[in-house]
Amino acid sequence: LGLELFGLYPPYEAFLHSNEPYHFTPIVVRVDGYYARFCAVRLPGKSGLLVAEYSFNIKETDTI
Repeated sequence: LGLELFGLYPPYEAFLHSNEPYHFTPIVVRVDGYYARFCAVRLPGKSGLLVAEYSFNIKETDTI
């Protein structure tokens, strides 16, 4: 996609150089109205990150 991950979310760069096992973002509202949270982990033996999205099956307008 050509996205600059550290430019989009600078805490990922700090996480890459930390000793933490994983990093969760705050819960955000996606453009389609659903909630999501992202988790980053370091790739073993590499200097990269794997970022997974956790989507919630509720919309901003739904009641919880």
